[in-house]
Amino acid sequence: MEHKGTIPIETGRLLLRRFRPDDLEDMYKNCWADPDVWKFTRYKPMKCVEDVVNNAGMFTKEWFDAYKRPNRYSWAIELKSIRKPIGRMFGMHPNDKEQSVELGYELGKAWWNQGLMTEAVRAVIDFFLDDVGMQQIYASHSSDNPASGKVMQKAGMKYQAVHDQTMNDNHGTSDEIVYAVYRTVARRDEARCTRVRLAEIALAQTKIPLHGYLDGQDTNLHPVVAPFRKWDLASADRGWCAAFVYYCCLLTGFEIPYKPPECNDVGSLAGCGSWEVFAQTNPELEYHSRNDILFTPDIGDIVLFDHVFCEKEHDHMGIILSVKPDRLITAEGNAGNTNTALVMERARDEHIRAYIRIPDRYRYSVAI
Repeated sequence: MEHKGTIPIETGRLLLRRFRPDDLEDMYKNCWADPDVWKFTRYKPMKCVEDVVNNAGMFTKEWFDAYKRPNRYSWAIELKSIRKPIGRMFGMHPNDKEQSVELGYELGKAWWNQGLMTEAVRAVIDFFLDDVGMQQIYASHSSDNPASGKVMQKAGMKYQAVHDQTMNDNHGTSDEIVYAVYRTVARRDEARCTRVRLAEIALAQTKIPLHGYLDGQDTNLHPVVAPFRKWDLASADRGWCAAFVYYCCLLTGFEIPYKPPECNDVGSLAGCGSWEVFAQTNPELEYHSRNDILFTPDIGDIVLFDHVFCEKEHDHMGIILSVKPDRLITAEGNAGNTNTALVMERARDEHIRAYIRIPDRYRYSVAI
């Protein structure tokens, strides 16, 4: 990944460029003068041009000096037909370890419902994926602002999760709906998006190896934890076997939300129990109990375990690398409670609870 800063991006109707001091009055008139534009943001109120500087803290010397940073991404959205700015696109919280960035945007009300915001978001996604080398681009919107979600969908972002009553902005508190796009999914090779490839990728992660906090070593689980927007490295430590499976699925190119609607009552796919609910309720996945004599596990299947670490059901999981008559060879996160991804041998008559099979070239398609 290599930061490029706020460089010009041109589309059919738009020029995304750095703000200039002389943009202030046009931006206020065309965009921020209307409270409907910023009511779903955390901007302080802008009731006059001076409030943009004095209340919202924009168009100050410090604000413009931020362009000196290579990881500063703040574009004016200029409509080429009038050569004036009509909105803003912002790449927030760029994270080098996660290789992720969050998108924020606003557009003057006179230009809503013309596909302009979708055009801008799509161009910025391509820039971050192909020019900067980001792995994950995400955005969220209030449940009271579904139009913003439509922009995300039309720009190619995919639904990830709903977090109840966690969105706080100028209009109040509401549910937060998260969308994202992942490089490995958006740019996937259809021919290689298979369970065999999933097993190869899982094996590769054990060779790095991925690990949590170890004596004398910092964690390297940033990309594993990153897709789960309400999770953190400390909370994930020694509890990331399900997140490991999800991360390997993303690297394979499988398109799966981190908290599918089927799992709203049980949590995200960072939990083994959520994987079980997802497989049991989604008709496109296969779920087979260990007692299913008609099912034969194979490379790239996901295996759920009982009572590996404690007296709990589905307390661990992994990805099958190979199948022997009496045992499975698996790749597992936090294998053996070592806080490390390792290759393990598991007896087929011990601890196994069930198997999950994801179809090759899988894309999540259940209605939200």
